[in-house]
Amino acid sequence: MSSETAKSTVKSADKQKVVVVVDPVDRHAALIVRGAIVCTGIAGLAMIARSLRLFTKFEHVRQIPTEFVRKQMKLAGTLKSVQLDGSMRIDHQPILRAPQILPRRRLTDTDGLLTIRPAGIEMTDAGRCFLRENYALLEKPIYFTLIKPTSGDVNSLDCDLFVKKGRFRSASLNKELIRRGLARVPGADNHQHLTALHTVPAYSRLVNQLLLSEQIADRRGVGMWERDTWVESMRALPYQMGEMVRSAAITRLILLTASGTKNAVVSTYRAAQSAFDFGVRVGRWIIFQSQRASAAGRRLTSSAEKTS
Repeated sequence: MSSETAKSTVKSADKQKVVVVVDPVDRHAALIVRGAIVCTGIAGLAMIARSLRLFTKFEHVRQIPTEFVRKQMKLAGTLKSVQLDGSMRIDHQPILRAPQILPRRRLTDTDGLLTIRPAGIEMTDAGRCFLRENYALLEKPIYFTLIKPTSGDVNSLDCDLFVKKGRFRSASLNKELIRRGLARVPGADNHQHLTALHTVPAYSRLVNQLLLSEQIADRRGVGMWERDTWVESMRALPYQMGEMVRSAAITRLILLTASGTKNAVVSTYRAAQSAFDFGVRVGRWIIFQSQRASAAGRRLTSSAEKTS
Protein backbone atom coordinates (compact mmCIF):
# COMPACT_ATOMS: atom_id res chain seq x y z
CA MET A 1 0.00 0.00 0.00
CA SER A 2 2.87 2.36 0.81
CA SER A 3 4.45 1.79 -2.63
CA GLU A 4 1.19 2.58 -4.42
CA THR A 5 0.80 5.78 -2.38
CA ALA A 6 4.33 6.83 -3.29
CA LYS A 7 3.71 6.22 -7.01
CA SER A 8 0.54 8.36 -6.99
CA THR A 9 2.41 11.14 -5.19
CA VAL A 10 5.16 11.11 -7.85
CA LYS A 11 2.59 11.23 -10.69
CA SER A 12 0.77 14.20 -9.13
CA ALA A 13 4.06 15.99 -8.69
CA ASP A 14 4.97 15.35 -12.33
CA LYS A 15 1.57 16.67 -13.44
CA GLN A 16 2.07 19.85 -11.42
CA LYS A 17 5.43 20.47 -13.07
CA VAL A 18 3.90 20.50 -16.62
CA VAL A 19 4.03 24.00 -18.11
CA VAL A 20 1.71 24.78 -21.04
CA VAL A 21 2.85 27.54 -23.39
CA VAL A 22 0.00 29.12 -25.39
CA ASP A 23 0.73 31.20 -28.49
CA PRO A 24 -1.12 34.59 -28.36
CA VAL A 25 -2.17 34.09 -32.00
CA ASP A 26 -3.86 30.78 -31.14
CA ARG A 27 -5.72 32.45 -28.32
CA HIS A 28 -7.67 34.68 -30.77
CA ALA A 29 -7.80 32.20 -33.64
CA ALA A 30 -11.42 31.18 -32.92
CA LEU A 31 -12.50 34.81 -32.73
CA ILE A 32 -10.77 35.60 -36.02
CA VAL A 33 -12.41 32.64 -37.76
CA ARG A 34 -15.88 33.57 -36.47
CA GLY A 35 -15.38 37.19 -37.50
CA ALA A 36 -14.30 36.11 -40.98
CA ILE A 37 -17.42 33.90 -41.34
CA VAL A 38 -19.72 36.72 -40.22
CA CYS A 39 -18.08 39.23 -42.55
CA THR A 40 -18.32 36.79 -45.44
CA GLY A 41 -22.03 36.26 -44.75
CA ILE A 42 -22.69 39.99 -44.56
CA ALA A 43 -20.79 40.54 -47.81
CA GLY A 44 -22.81 37.76 -49.48
CA LEU A 45 -26.11 39.26 -48.33
CA ALA A 46 -24.97 42.66 -49.59
CA MET A 47 -24.10 41.19 -52.98
CA ILE A 48 -27.47 39.41 -53.19
CA ALA A 49 -29.34 42.59 -52.25
CA ARG A 50 -27.31 44.55 -54.81
CA SER A 51 -28.01 42.00 -57.57
CA LEU A 52 -31.76 41.97 -56.76
CA ARG A 53 -31.87 45.78 -56.59
CA LEU A 54 -33.90 45.61 -53.38
CA PHE A 55 -32.88 49.11 -52.24
CA THR A 56 -32.55 50.70 -55.70
CA LYS A 57 -34.84 53.57 -56.68
CA PHE A 58 -35.18 53.64 -60.45
CA GLU A 59 -35.23 57.16 -61.85
CA HIS A 60 -35.35 56.22 -65.53
CA VAL A 61 -36.59 53.18 -67.42
CA ARG A 62 -33.07 52.61 -68.77
CA GLN A 63 -31.97 51.82 -65.21
CA ILE A 64 -34.42 48.91 -64.94
CA PRO A 65 -32.55 45.66 -65.69
CA THR A 66 -33.62 43.65 -68.72
CA GLU A 67 -33.98 40.64 -66.41
CA PHE A 68 -36.74 42.48 -64.55
CA VAL A 69 -38.68 42.96 -67.77
CA ARG A 70 -38.12 39.36 -68.87
CA LYS A 71 -39.42 38.01 -65.54
CA GLN A 72 -42.36 40.47 -65.45
CA MET A 73 -41.39 41.90 -62.07
CA LYS A 74 -44.04 43.88 -60.22
CA LEU A 75 -42.91 47.29 -58.99
CA ALA A 76 -44.63 49.99 -56.98
CA GLY A 77 -44.70 53.73 -57.07
CA THR A 78 -46.79 56.89 -56.80
CA LEU A 79 -48.64 58.38 -59.77
CA LYS A 80 -47.50 61.98 -60.22
CA SER A 81 -49.06 63.04 -63.52
CA VAL A 82 -50.72 61.89 -66.74
CA GLN A 83 -49.39 63.22 -70.05
CA LEU A 84 -51.44 64.29 -73.06
CA ASP A 85 -50.65 61.05 -74.88
CA GLY A 86 -51.92 58.92 -71.97
CA SER A 87 -48.52 57.98 -70.58
CA MET A 88 -48.03 58.18 -66.83
CA ARG A 89 -45.23 59.66 -64.79
CA ILE A 90 -44.57 57.49 -61.74
CA ASP A 91 -42.25 58.01 -58.79
CA HIS A 92 -40.78 54.56 -58.20
CA GLN A 93 -40.56 53.21 -54.66
CA PRO A 94 -37.85 50.60 -53.98
CA ILE A 95 -38.80 47.11 -52.79
CA LEU A 96 -37.07 47.69 -49.45
CA ARG A 97 -36.33 51.07 -47.98
CA ALA A 98 -32.97 51.52 -46.33
CA PRO A 99 -32.55 54.22 -43.68
CA GLN A 100 -31.32 57.38 -45.38
CA ILE A 101 -28.31 58.84 -43.61
CA LEU A 102 -26.78 61.00 -46.33
CA PRO A 103 -28.78 63.17 -48.77
CA ARG A 104 -29.77 61.22 -51.86
CA ARG A 105 -27.81 62.01 -55.02
CA ARG A 106 -29.78 61.90 -58.26
CA LEU A 107 -28.25 59.50 -60.76
CA THR A 108 -29.76 61.08 -63.88
CA ASP A 109 -30.43 64.55 -65.21
CA THR A 110 -34.18 63.87 -65.48
CA ASP A 111 -36.89 64.59 -62.92
CA GLY A 112 -36.51 61.08 -61.47
CA LEU A 113 -39.89 59.81 -62.71
CA LEU A 114 -40.57 56.71 -64.79
CA THR A 115 -42.62 56.95 -67.98
CA ILE A 116 -45.14 54.10 -68.07
CA ARG A 117 -47.84 53.26 -70.64
CA PRO A 118 -50.77 50.84 -70.24
CA ALA A 119 -49.90 47.72 -72.24
CA GLY A 120 -52.18 46.15 -74.85
CA ILE A 121 -54.61 49.04 -75.31
CA GLU A 122 -55.22 51.98 -77.62
CA MET A 123 -56.79 54.81 -75.66
CA THR A 124 -59.35 57.18 -77.07
CA ASP A 125 -59.43 60.91 -76.36
CA ALA A 126 -62.10 60.25 -73.76
CA GLY A 127 -59.78 57.73 -72.08
CA ARG A 128 -56.94 60.25 -71.91
CA CYS A 129 -59.27 62.87 -70.47
CA PHE A 130 -60.56 60.31 -67.93
CA LEU A 131 -57.03 59.59 -66.71
CA ARG A 132 -56.04 63.25 -66.56
CA GLU A 133 -59.22 64.40 -64.83
CA ASN A 134 -59.49 61.48 -62.40
CA TYR A 135 -57.83 63.16 -59.45
CA ALA A 136 -58.45 60.11 -57.27
CA LEU A 137 -55.49 58.45 -59.01
CA LEU A 138 -52.97 61.24 -58.53
CA GLU A 139 -50.56 60.93 -55.61
CA LYS A 140 -51.94 57.44 -54.96
CA PRO A 141 -49.98 54.17 -54.77
CA ILE A 142 -49.92 52.32 -58.07
CA TYR A 143 -48.43 48.96 -58.96
CA PHE A 144 -47.19 48.02 -62.40
CA THR A 145 -46.08 44.70 -63.87
CA LEU A 146 -43.35 45.12 -66.47
CA ILE A 147 -44.47 43.64 -69.81
CA LYS A 148 -42.18 44.97 -72.56
CA PRO A 149 -40.39 48.10 -73.78
CA THR A 150 -42.61 50.52 -75.65
CA SER A 151 -42.24 50.14 -79.41
CA GLY A 152 -40.57 53.20 -80.88
CA ASP A 153 -39.81 54.80 -77.49
CA VAL A 154 -36.73 53.79 -75.50
CA ASN A 155 -37.74 56.06 -72.62
CA SER A 156 -40.98 54.22 -71.81
CA LEU A 157 -42.23 50.77 -70.77
CA ASP A 158 -45.55 49.04 -71.43
CA CYS A 159 -46.98 47.71 -68.16
CA ASP A 160 -50.09 46.19 -66.63
CA LEU A 161 -51.17 48.83 -64.11
CA PHE A 162 -53.02 48.15 -60.87
CA VAL A 163 -54.73 50.59 -58.51
CA LYS A 164 -55.94 49.81 -55.01
CA LYS A 165 -59.71 49.51 -54.59
CA GLY A 166 -59.56 48.62 -50.92
CA ARG A 167 -57.26 47.40 -48.24
CA PHE A 168 -56.92 43.91 -49.72
CA ARG A 169 -58.15 44.38 -53.29
CA SER A 170 -56.67 45.92 -56.42
CA ALA A 171 -58.00 46.33 -59.97
CA SER A 172 -56.27 46.39 -63.34
CA LEU A 173 -56.39 49.88 -64.84
CA ASN A 174 -55.92 48.42 -68.33
CA LYS A 175 -59.06 46.29 -68.00
CA GLU A 176 -60.98 49.12 -66.36
CA LEU A 177 -60.34 51.44 -69.32
CA ILE A 178 -61.51 48.80 -71.79
CA ARG A 179 -64.63 47.89 -69.77
CA ARG A 180 -65.62 51.55 -69.71
CA GLY A 181 -65.22 51.74 -73.48
CA LEU A 182 -62.39 54.26 -73.16
CA ALA A 183 -59.84 52.06 -74.93
CA ARG A 184 -59.63 49.04 -77.19
CA VAL A 185 -57.20 46.27 -78.04
CA PRO A 186 -55.01 47.07 -81.08
CA GLY A 187 -56.28 45.58 -84.31
CA ALA A 188 -54.72 42.98 -86.58
CA ASP A 189 -53.33 45.74 -88.82
CA ASN A 190 -50.93 46.86 -86.06
CA HIS A 191 -47.63 45.18 -86.96
CA GLN A 192 -45.92 45.99 -83.63
CA HIS A 193 -48.88 44.50 -81.77
CA LEU A 194 -48.74 41.27 -83.77
CA THR A 195 -44.99 40.97 -83.29
CA ALA A 196 -45.32 41.38 -79.52
CA LEU A 197 -48.06 38.73 -79.45
CA HIS A 198 -45.68 36.17 -80.96
CA THR A 199 -42.54 37.16 -79.03
CA VAL A 200 -43.72 38.20 -75.55
CA PRO A 201 -45.81 35.52 -73.74
CA ALA A 202 -46.82 37.90 -70.94
CA TYR A 203 -48.18 40.37 -73.49
CA SER A 204 -50.14 37.60 -75.23
CA ARG A 205 -51.74 36.49 -71.93
CA LEU A 206 -52.66 40.08 -71.07
CA VAL A 207 -54.24 40.68 -74.49
CA ASN A 208 -56.40 37.55 -74.11
CA GLN A 209 -57.78 38.95 -70.85
CA LEU A 210 -58.31 42.38 -72.41
CA LEU A 211 -60.27 40.85 -75.29
CA LEU A 212 -62.74 39.38 -72.80
CA SER A 213 -63.16 42.81 -71.22
CA GLU A 214 -63.68 44.31 -74.68
CA GLN A 215 -66.48 41.84 -75.40
CA ILE A 216 -68.19 42.88 -72.16
CA ALA A 217 -67.94 46.56 -73.13
CA ASP A 218 -69.28 45.76 -76.60
CA ARG A 219 -72.30 43.91 -75.19
CA ARG A 220 -73.04 46.74 -72.80
CA GLY A 221 -72.66 49.36 -75.49
CA VAL A 222 -70.62 51.78 -73.36
CA GLY A 223 -68.01 54.34 -74.37
CA MET A 224 -66.73 53.86 -77.88
CA TRP A 225 -69.11 50.90 -78.28
CA GLU A 226 -72.21 53.03 -77.74
CA ARG A 227 -74.84 52.27 -80.39
CA ASP A 228 -76.48 55.14 -82.22
CA THR A 229 -79.09 53.45 -84.43
CA TRP A 230 -82.41 52.33 -83.02
CA VAL A 231 -81.98 48.84 -84.48
CA GLU A 232 -78.80 48.24 -82.51
CA SER A 233 -80.37 49.79 -79.44
CA MET A 234 -83.37 47.49 -79.69
CA ARG A 235 -81.06 44.52 -80.20
CA ALA A 236 -79.18 45.36 -77.00
CA LEU A 237 -82.37 46.20 -75.08
CA PRO A 238 -83.13 42.64 -73.83
CA TYR A 239 -79.63 42.23 -72.47
CA GLN A 240 -79.63 45.66 -70.84
CA MET A 241 -83.10 45.12 -69.39
CA GLY A 242 -82.03 41.74 -68.07
CA GLU A 243 -78.96 43.29 -66.46
CA MET A 244 -81.09 46.05 -64.92
CA VAL A 245 -83.66 43.61 -63.60
CA ARG A 246 -81.02 41.25 -62.21
CA SER A 247 -79.11 44.07 -60.52
CA ALA A 248 -82.20 45.78 -59.06
CA ALA A 249 -82.63 45.68 -55.28
CA ILE A 250 -86.26 44.58 -55.50
CA THR A 251 -85.23 41.62 -57.68
CA ARG A 252 -82.66 40.54 -55.13
CA LEU A 253 -85.27 40.86 -52.37
CA ILE A 254 -87.77 38.76 -54.33
CA LEU A 255 -85.16 36.09 -55.04
CA LEU A 256 -84.09 36.04 -51.41
CA THR A 257 -87.71 35.79 -50.23
CA ALA A 258 -88.48 33.05 -52.74
CA SER A 259 -85.42 31.10 -51.70
CA GLY A 260 -86.34 31.40 -48.01
CA THR A 261 -89.95 30.42 -48.69
CA LYS A 262 -88.83 27.42 -50.72
CA ASN A 263 -86.52 26.26 -47.95
CA ALA A 264 -89.28 26.71 -45.36
CA VAL A 265 -91.80 24.76 -47.46
CA VAL A 266 -89.35 21.94 -48.07
CA SER A 267 -88.47 21.78 -44.38
CA THR A 268 -92.17 21.77 -43.39
CA TYR A 269 -92.96 19.05 -45.92
CA ARG A 270 -90.14 16.86 -44.67
CA ALA A 271 -91.18 17.42 -41.05
CA ALA A 272 -94.83 16.56 -41.91
CA GLN A 273 -93.73 13.47 -43.80
CA SER A 274 -91.61 12.35 -40.87
CA ALA A 275 -94.51 12.95 -38.46
CA PHE A 276 -96.88 11.02 -40.73
CA ASP A 277 -94.46 8.09 -40.97
CA PHE A 278 -94.10 8.12 -37.18
CA GLY A 279 -97.88 8.22 -36.73
CA VAL A 280 -98.34 5.30 -39.13
CA ARG A 281 -95.78 3.24 -37.24
CA VAL A 282 -97.39 4.07 -33.88
CA GLY A 283 -100.84 3.17 -35.25
CA ARG A 284 -99.59 -0.13 -36.61
CA TRP A 285 -98.01 -0.91 -33.24
CA ILE A 286 -101.25 -0.07 -31.40
CA ILE A 287 -103.31 -2.24 -33.76
CA PHE A 288 -100.83 -5.09 -33.37
CA GLN A 289 -100.92 -4.83 -29.58
CA SER A 290 -104.71 -4.64 -29.57
CA GLN A 291 -104.90 -7.75 -31.78
CA ARG A 292 -102.57 -9.60 -29.42
CA ALA A 293 -104.62 -8.51 -26.42
CA SER A 294 -107.90 -9.59 -28.06
CA ALA A 295 -106.39 -12.95 -29.02
CA ALA A 296 -105.19 -13.46 -25.48
CA GLY A 297 -108.67 -12.56 -24.18
CA ARG A 298 -110.30 -15.06 -26.51
CA ARG A 299 -107.91 -17.78 -25.39
CA LEU A 300 -108.66 -17.05 -21.74
CA THR A 301 -112.41 -17.10 -22.41
CA SER A 302 -112.26 -20.40 -24.28
CA SER A 303 -110.14 -21.99 -21.57
CA ALA A 304 -112.55 -20.75 -18.91
CA GLU A 305 -115.49 -22.21 -20.79
CA LYS A 306 -113.78 -25.57 -21.13
CA THR A 307 -112.98 -25.60 -17.47
CA SER A 308 -116.58 -24.90 -16.51
